[in-house]
Amino acid sequence: MKFYLDTSIWLDFLENRNEPNFPKGDLAKKLISKIINENGKIILSKAVKNELITLGYSKYDIEILFNLFRNNIIEIHTNKKQYGKAKDLKKQEKSAFL
Repeated sequence: MKFYLDTSIWLDFLENRNEPNFPKGDLAKKLISKIINENGKIILSKAVKNELITLGYSKYDIEILFNLFRNNIIEIHTNKKQYGKAKDLKKQEKSAFL
């Protein structure tokens, strides 16, 4: 199976962001462990890496992190046209729910 983990899940994992009655950090660790143990794949986008950099993580630390899971990572690359299309779809989705 393939899973896309957004930046918030990676932050939960990295920072062990547990809250009272909602152990997000523990859940993120269990999820990633389960994916790895079952030979699943984690889809990683450049957007996640960029968001982590924006939040203060170094490129070096990010590469070390994702190298730990290199056998289970599928890195996807998008171009500006695809990024623009995604933004347009997101706007349409919001207007559909108004």
